[in-house]
Amino acid sequence: MLDRGLREHARRAPRRSALLHRGRSIGYGELEEQANRLAQVLRECGLVRGDHVACLLPNGPDIFAFVWAAYRCGLYITPLPTTLAPPEAAYLINNCTAKLVWAHHDCAALATTLPALAPNVAHWLSVGGSVPGYGDGTARQTRAAGTPISDETPGALMLYTSGTTGAPKGVCRPLLPPTYAACRPLRATCLNCLSWAAMTCATWPRRRCTTPRRCAPAWPSRPVAAACW
Repeated sequence: MLDRGLREHARRAPRRSALLHRGRSIGYGELEEQANRLAQVLRECGLVRGDHVACLLPNGPDIFAFVWAAYRCGLYITPLPTTLAPPEAAYLINNCTAKLVWAHHDCAALATTLPALAPNVAHWLSVGGSVPGYGDGTARQTRAAGTPISDETPGALMLYTSGTTGAPKGVCRPLLPPTYAACRPLRATCLNCLSWAAMTCATWPRRRCTTPRRCAPAWPSRPVAAACW
């Protein structure tokens, strides 16, 4: 079992709040199901261990489900800050050779410009509403099974340098062995993802706890609360 954090909490206390967003509580069980459904969608798109995906998501719970899902599929994950200009976002997508881009309706202004700038992406899917040029990711996620995929394997985060002396450079580390069963790399992946994409997402709780906490956004955005694991 790759993720003994989320999955174990979902098994023991599925209704306990994992995230608080816009006054709505999302339990561990619901978050686990969302991650499983999304992982099923990624597999349905033909993505396999070692493939790359990119996400354009605002501050909210979607980033948690996407990172967990992509990690469990053995994929490299590149989060795209919503403050980037279209050419900058397209550069990251093309450079990391993303086969799928998962974007939120709230980022439609930027998202709609990207398919023309990144022609090699096989799948463009949106959540939270329609985005021109994107498939309905929400509908596909709803139809997918809420059970874990049969071939879970650990993925990794692919970060980029700031590009202060040239174009940003991707840092692509080797994936852990497919049989790796510890939860710590996932924990680090999820937290580092939120940290690196701070301009897009809220930061994370900095101490272990068993109750939800509100996370202070790195700069102006709607806050999301998350339980530590």
